[in-house]
Amino acid sequence: THIVSNACGADTLSATIEVIITSTNSVQEAGLEIFPNPTKDYLTIQSEEKEIAQIDIYSSLGQKVLSQNDLSRGMNIDVSHFVAGVYWVSVRMRDGGVLNEKVIIRNYK
Repeated sequence: THIVSNACGADTLSATIEVIITSTNSVQEAGLEIFPNPTKDYLTIQSEEKEIAQIDIYSSLGQKVLSQNDLSRGMNIDVSHFVAGVYWVSVRMRDGGVLNEKVIIRNYK
């Protein structure tokens, strides 16, 4: 919530934001691979040890740009239509763990 006031009055703006906690070391420790990074066409996400329940990709502004469910051990994601920039990949495992990784998408057309 942001409140601004002066001699003419006051105004309030409220917004809900989603915070993503990053932990790139845990991605490698959990046997999860997210590659290539940086990428321009496809992003591969796979797990050798645990089953993946859901993958969400967020823009650097925190907007969810993709969500996939029931992926078992992984998938290839077409990111060629994404705007170039920094994204956060959030991977929810079937055991309840959540792993996050920063990904850079470079679109060379």
